[in-house]
Amino acid sequence: MTLKPADMESCTPKARCLGGTNNGIAYDPGDPCPANSTFDPVACDCINSVPDYEQARWTGTLTNGFDGTVSLYTSSWYDVSNEGDYMMIGGAWLRGLELDADYCDFPGIASTCWSFPNPGINKWRATVVAVDNSIAFGGYSKYMGSLGINQNPNPETLSANPPILVMPNTSETGVIYRIDGVWEFKNFSDSTPQATWEGL
Repeated sequence: MTLKPADMESCTPKARCLGGTNNGIAYDPGDPCPANSTFDPVACDCINSVPDYEQARWTGTLTNGFDGTVSLYTSSWYDVSNEGDYMMIGGAWLRGLELDADYCDFPGIASTCWSFPNPGINKWRATVVAVDNSIAFGGYSKYMGSLGINQNPNPETLSANPPILVMPNTSETGVIYRIDGVWEFKNFSDSTPQATWEGL
């Protein structure tokens, strides 16, 4: 993959490759690569971190630590052929609000806290985990997951795509909920997956 060329007219720091296919090429060390790629300092090159295919789907398992059930799910194929397209598994939500990673049922009371996935856009996130450390019980259940295509999904909505876990408020602590998966990729002309990736 090609490094982004440095702006030689600006007075910003530059770096130069001292070997490899980009030997002698100058680049901006603060922003060396195009979208969906990462910088490999050993090769002095940009590595495509998202497999380059036209379609993607999620496949994996849902583990409900409260009732002990484990289920399998594989999504439909979705078009990710446009530059910047992404998919993601959503975080935890309660009554229309996405919850912070350290959400507490009663703010400031440590015995009512949960551990949730980071909220917001997390492109190509394939696995999310929540831990119920709260002694609080009753009230509304929390929801985690949902497959988002170019958006942060809300698993509570009627149009939400699986995989989704419902997490009730119980007095038990240390209950773990998991959505573990990978991304599979193919082109429109392929009938079977051509690549598997654990995501970011």
